[in-house]
Amino acid sequence: MREFVIDAGGRQFTAAAGGAVSGIEVSSEERTPETEIYRIALSFSDTGGDCSVSLLWREPMKGVLGFWSPNAGRGRDLRQWWTANTQTSYYADGAPVIALFGQGGENYRTVALSEAVFKTRIAVCVNDFAQKESLDLRVSIFEEEAPPADVFVFYLRIDAGMRNLSRALGDVGKWWEEFYPPRYRPAASDACAAPLFSSWYACHQHPRQAELEKELELAAGLGFGAMIVDDGWSYAGEGTGDYSRCGTWSPDKDKFPDMSAFANKAKKLGIAPALWFPLPFIGTDDPHFAEFRDRMISVDGNMRAGVLDCRVPSVREFIVNTLAGLVETYGLCGLKLDFLNDLTRPAPPPTEECDCAATAEGVQKLLTALDDLLTVPVRDLLLEYRQFYLGPAVTRHCNMLRVADCAFDVITNRVGVVDLRMLGYPLAVHSDMLLWARSETPENCAVMLLNVLFAVPQISVLLQYAPREQVEVVRRFLAYHNAHRELLVFGELTVRDPEANYTAVSAEDGSLRVVALYSPRVFGFDGKATDVFNATSADRLAFTADVPGAAVCFDCFGNETGRSRFARGGVEIRVPRGGMARIEP
Repeated sequence: MREFVIDAGGRQFTAAAGGAVSGIEVSSEERTPETEIYRIALSFSDTGGDCSVSLLWREPMKGVLGFWSPNAGRGRDLRQWWTANTQTSYYADGAPVIALFGQGGENYRTVALSEAVFKTRIAVCVNDFAQKESLDLRVSIFEEEAPPADVFVFYLRIDAGMRNLSRALGDVGKWWEEFYPPRYRPAASDACAAPLFSSWYACHQHPRQAELEKELELAAGLGFGAMIVDDGWSYAGEGTGDYSRCGTWSPDKDKFPDMSAFANKAKKLGIAPALWFPLPFIGTDDPHFAEFRDRMISVDGNMRAGVLDCRVPSVREFIVNTLAGLVETYGLCGLKLDFLNDLTRPAPPPTEECDCAATAEGVQKLLTALDDLLTVPVRDLLLEYRQFYLGPAVTRHCNMLRVADCAFDVITNRVGVVDLRMLGYPLAVHSDMLLWARSETPENCAVMLLNVLFAVPQISVLLQYAPREQVEVVRRFLAYHNAHRELLVFGELTVRDPEANYTAVSAEDGSLRVVALYSPRVFGFDGKATDVFNATSADRLAFTADVPGAAVCFDCFGNETGRSRFARGGVEIRVPRGGMARIEP
């Protein structure tokens, strides 16, 4: 039976599962060869009023190569006790899960909490003191706020199953659904899963209707299914780089003379139009700033905007009515809801106008009210969140989850895609917007696209000005992606080498396996039809064949470059960078 060291307000107790000390009860709810689940019941009337509680335990220091969390990005290092690996989760910021993995991406321990609204912390560090030979893990709750009730219950899940990391994390996603049931499960045919053009990197704060209407016409022929008009659509002029003028949400007439006509044209072309909206902010130069100044949790000097306090019902009403009005007035098909995590910043004590104490509760009330008021069925309304706000409680209210901003950093984009996909959420994971120069080679453009193969690709390059070869690479990629969207966007992944930013990723269904190689490595062909994409630095791929077969190779434009047959054993074939080999028995 696992033993925990319990810390309640600086007082430490040791308790095995099945025991209770000082108002804290730990009981074993489920034990399998792979997974242990513990119920932790906190009775704060018995703890002397101290709300901060943590549980510490140890795991053997054996066979671990790195640390994983949904916010870790490219940092997989396993740290020592003075700077432990930490994952903090607070409704609209982070998710309560970490993992330790071994060789080839094999799970060692995956640790998750059921509580995804109030602030929690999961930490792990190497215990390098003499003869400890352990990894110390700690989960904490209510370090900075009071609980919502005198009795509070949450669950701790520890998965020691030796299998691919993606399977262990996918099981966590399924487990979370018991506590936060999904509102719906998207299908490959839904607009949230269609390739998307974004104006952000291409236009920044100066998108213009005439230019984007030309892009709509091109995008429709290339296979895009959605377009987000990002920041700047409501400001006059080129923009300031901050958010000082947001708050009065009507299109700037010089940039968008007729937003309704723009949305209608998009829909006629088969593209779902959506608008960007920064949920927490009212700019310091906007007329609404003075009106809401006493209903803000802070004023951000860098953003030059006030952060609204969603604990106040009138604030929630303002936001919800604004969003619903935008959707109805302009005939929109979606909203990109940005900076949602800022709504849960540290806040002053609640005022008399507040109807809840914690900012997380206020944001939860806001998103629930938004669900109720937006009458468009959710499967038809695009609702995009960003990687920061990715917990299982908050993502129930969206159907698109995008990798955090990483302009031109395609490795970070790949890592973000895979990290989000492995959680197995019932939504469409999107890449951050791809950006490249007009001078970029088509092969490099293809490699960028292949790095986000297993997500919905977002692109923010004005293709009307791009060289023809770049456009043809996009056309070929989107044609393949749309043809295999169910597998690529929703299929279960198998990952290799997370410590090296995933050297290979694959997904398969009953008839096809799709493999993307990001670093030269040998893969196996077992007789199942396999499409292998070359996103490496070489023009050759090596594999081992259990059965004889044939390979047809293509370049990044989809042109056939060669055919060959092979026997069992080691095989090497020439596949151009950014291209693909179709391997069959």
